Amino acid sequence: MVGRSVRKSGCPSAECVDGRDLVEVRDRAGRQRHGAQGDAGNLSERERSVIQLVALGYSNKEISSRLSLSIKTIETYRTRATDKLELHSRAAIVRFAHSNGWLAELQ
Repeated sequence: MVGRSVRKSGCPSAECVDGRDLVEVRDRAGRQRHGAQGDAGNLSERERSVIQLVALGYSNKEISSRLSLSIKTIETYRTRATDKLELHSRAAIVRFAHSNGWLAELQ
Protein backbone atom coordinates (compact mmCIF):
# COMPACT_ATOMS: atom_id res chain seq x y z
CA MET A 1 0.00 0.00 0.00
CA VAL A 2 1.62 3.16 -1.16
CA GLY A 3 0.73 6.38 0.67
CA ARG A 4 -1.44 4.74 3.35
CA SER A 5 -0.44 4.28 6.92
CA VAL A 6 -2.15 2.45 9.73
CA ARG A 7 -2.74 4.50 12.85
CA LYS A 8 -2.49 3.07 16.38
CA SER A 9 -6.28 2.58 16.39
CA GLY A 10 -5.98 0.21 13.43
CA CYS A 11 -7.63 2.66 11.04
CA PRO A 12 -5.95 3.03 7.67
CA SER A 13 -6.11 6.83 7.63
CA ALA A 14 -7.02 9.96 9.58
CA GLU A 15 -10.57 9.54 8.24
CA CYS A 16 -11.33 7.04 10.97
CA VAL A 17 -11.87 7.54 14.71
CA ASP A 18 -12.38 4.56 17.01
CA GLY A 19 -13.32 2.47 14.00
CA ARG A 20 -15.96 4.94 12.82
CA ASP A 21 -15.88 7.08 9.74
CA LEU A 22 -15.27 10.77 10.53
CA VAL A 23 -18.40 11.73 8.59
CA GLU A 24 -20.49 9.68 11.05
CA VAL A 25 -18.69 11.30 13.99
CA ARG A 26 -19.26 14.82 12.58
CA ASP A 27 -22.95 14.10 11.86
CA ARG A 28 -23.51 12.82 15.40
CA ALA A 29 -21.73 15.85 16.89
CA GLY A 30 -23.86 18.20 14.78
CA ARG A 31 -27.08 16.54 15.92
CA GLN A 32 -25.98 16.81 19.56
CA ARG A 33 -24.95 20.44 19.17
CA HIS A 34 -28.22 21.39 17.51
CA GLY A 35 -30.41 19.22 19.72
CA ALA A 36 -31.25 15.88 18.22
CA GLN A 37 -34.95 15.73 17.70
CA GLY A 38 -37.06 12.72 18.43
CA ASP A 39 -40.55 12.07 17.13
CA ALA A 40 -43.07 14.68 18.30
CA GLY A 41 -45.84 12.15 17.64
CA ASN A 42 -44.71 10.19 20.70
CA LEU A 43 -45.71 13.02 23.05
CA SER A 44 -48.93 13.06 25.01
CA GLU A 45 -51.15 16.13 24.67
CA ARG A 46 -50.04 17.32 28.11
CA GLU A 47 -46.34 16.87 27.32
CA ARG A 48 -46.79 18.85 24.12
CA SER A 49 -48.63 21.65 25.97
CA VAL A 50 -45.86 21.88 28.55
CA ILE A 51 -43.14 21.98 25.87
CA GLN A 52 -45.02 24.69 23.98
CA LEU A 53 -45.31 26.82 27.10
CA VAL A 54 -41.65 26.27 28.01
CA ALA A 55 -40.72 27.37 24.48
CA LEU A 56 -42.77 30.53 24.97
CA GLY A 57 -40.70 31.35 28.05
CA TYR A 58 -43.07 30.35 30.84
CA SER A 59 -41.50 29.04 34.08
CA ASN A 60 -42.60 25.73 35.59
CA LYS A 61 -44.53 27.70 38.24
CA GLU A 62 -46.34 29.76 35.61
CA ILE A 63 -47.17 26.64 33.60
CA SER A 64 -48.50 24.91 36.69
CA SER A 65 -50.82 27.84 37.38
CA ARG A 66 -51.94 28.05 33.76
CA LEU A 67 -52.70 24.32 33.50
CA SER A 68 -53.93 23.93 37.11
CA LEU A 69 -51.37 21.22 37.86
CA SER A 70 -48.68 20.93 40.52
CA ILE A 71 -45.16 22.10 39.78
CA LYS A 72 -43.92 18.52 40.29
CA THR A 73 -46.37 17.28 37.65
CA ILE A 74 -45.15 19.95 35.22
CA GLU A 75 -41.53 18.93 35.90
CA THR A 76 -42.46 15.31 35.20
CA TYR A 77 -44.18 16.15 31.89
CA ARG A 78 -41.25 18.34 30.86
CA THR A 79 -38.69 15.66 31.71
CA ARG A 80 -40.61 12.95 29.87
CA ALA A 81 -41.03 15.15 26.81
CA THR A 82 -37.41 16.28 26.68
CA ASP A 83 -36.23 12.69 27.12
CA LYS A 84 -38.46 11.50 24.26
CA LEU A 85 -37.35 14.37 22.03
CA GLU A 86 -33.70 14.18 23.11
CA LEU A 87 -33.66 17.90 23.92
CA HIS A 88 -31.21 19.04 26.58
CA SER A 89 -31.71 22.77 26.97
CA ARG A 90 -34.37 25.46 26.89
CA ALA A 91 -32.82 26.76 23.65
CA ALA A 92 -33.18 23.31 22.06
CA ILE A 93 -36.84 23.24 23.16
CA VAL A 94 -37.45 26.65 21.55
CA ARG A 95 -35.73 25.57 18.30
CA PHE A 96 -37.75 22.36 18.23
CA ALA A 97 -41.07 24.11 18.88
CA HIS A 98 -40.32 26.78 16.27
CA SER A 99 -39.24 24.28 13.60
CA ASN A 100 -42.44 22.28 14.16
CA GLY A 101 -44.71 25.34 13.98
CA TRP A 102 -45.82 25.00 17.59
CA LEU A 103 -45.15 28.62 18.50
CA ALA A 104 -47.29 29.98 15.65
CA GLU A 105 -50.23 27.85 16.88
CA LEU A 106 -50.31 29.70 20.21
CA GLN A 107 -49.96 33.27 18.94
